[in-house]
Amino acid sequence: MLGTWRRLPKGLRYKAAIAWYDFLTRLDRKGEVVFLNHGFAPDGADRMDIGLLPEDEAERYAIQLYHHAASPADGSVDWAGKDALEVGCGRGGGASYVARYLKPRSLVGLDIAGKAIEHCRRRHTAPNLSFRQGDAQALPFPDESFDIVLNVESSGSYPDKAAFFAEVARVLRPGGHFLFADYRRLDAMRKLRRQLAAMPLTPVSEQDISDNVRRGLLLDDAHKRALIDRTVPWPLRGLARQFAFISRGEGDEAHALASGDRVYISCVFAKPAA
Repeated sequence: MLGTWRRLPKGLRYKAAIAWYDFLTRLDRKGEVVFLNHGFAPDGADRMDIGLLPEDEAERYAIQLYHHAASPADGSVDWAGKDALEVGCGRGGGASYVARYLKPRSLVGLDIAGKAIEHCRRRHTAPNLSFRQGDAQALPFPDESFDIVLNVESSGSYPDKAAFFAEVARVLRPGGHFLFADYRRLDAMRKLRRQLAAMPLTPVSEQDISDNVRRGLLLDDAHKRALIDRTVPWPLRGLARQFAFISRGEGDEAHALASGDRVYISCVFAKPAA
């Protein structure tokens, strides 16, 4: 089923993804699903030293991916006092983590799926955090609105990725940063890098985190299985496990990342100061 979805035309695949996320909101009546990413484990360890609150510990590996993407190791990005945007916020867990732990002045989480935004508004209530429905390819904000734009594991379904990257550059303020993390098949990664290079932004860093993400997937597998079993009716659990990249053995997502058939990168870009 998931393989069939990936073969759909881009526009139809985008609409199917929106419908799936809206349907997930209806299934998840208790609001337990707050992350939809692969996860991350640092080099040489399972855990990052980020001092999570007890209520966040169950989502550690998903949070670690956000922490890695949002907090470059070179210290080049400081969220304090900044106005920020997350494009493709999904269920809002990443935006909530960033708002509460990294403490920007303001953070807007934006997503095309209306039901997901309704969920986010109910579930996440940090005072510096708000949510808005909108299209990544036509961001509903004026030029130079944000100091930071964050995009984690969301861009793969956008029909016009070049339009998205142009919009990111438009809404960033001079001196601002674009933080990006996502994966592609090996052949599609070459195209993605060309699209990133075409942005009028300065590359600061790029890191291949495929192995970190592979280990995060495996370490978070039991947690994701249990969450699906609690929230998804039995006839749909197989499909939900595919979307969550639950381990299936040879040929699954973890194997694709290990073999190089899939590549996961994280990048930092800066907009030149005026």
